[in-house]
Amino acid sequence: MTSLTESDNQFHEELCAEDELGSVIRAHLHIEQRLNLLLETLVPFYTELKPLNLDFESRVHLALAMGLKKDYKAPLLNLGNIRNKYAHKKGYKLSVSDSNNFYKTFAKEEKEIIQNGYKTIPSKNTIWAKLTARDKFILCSIVLDNVLLSALNDCNVHV
Repeated sequence: MTSLTESDNQFHEELCAEDELGSVIRAHLHIEQRLNLLLETLVPFYTELKPLNLDFESRVHLALAMGLKKDYKAPLLNLGNIRNKYAHKKGYKLSVSDSNNFYKTFAKEEKEIIQNGYKTIPSKNTIWAKLTARDKFILCSIVLDNVLLSALNDCNVHV
């Protein structure tokens, strides 16, 4: 992926239609659903996991144990941490530091995709540093979603 696809644009529009909290929650829910689908594919008896009530972090670690590329651990866990800040800190606001730290968790290849991706969004700044914390978060979330889609495609699951 070198630019945003039609599906990415739809996800982007959905995230932009929300307020900041809604963007974070919707991104997390969307990516969590992808992670669940990946686990359903990788774990032979997936339904046996249900009684364990695995949280997001545990599911990330299980996906890694089942073969998800280790490069995706940090971005997935960081997304969970950002979501948790909203859940546990009343009035929490996404900061530029949050978004920049999210970006820093990606491997070089994904960082390049993020850098190329923001330039394709109409009416946005063409300088990364001038993007809002929310815009940076959204772009990182889109790339993270694509990471999981790619993993699913590798398992011959087409979404």
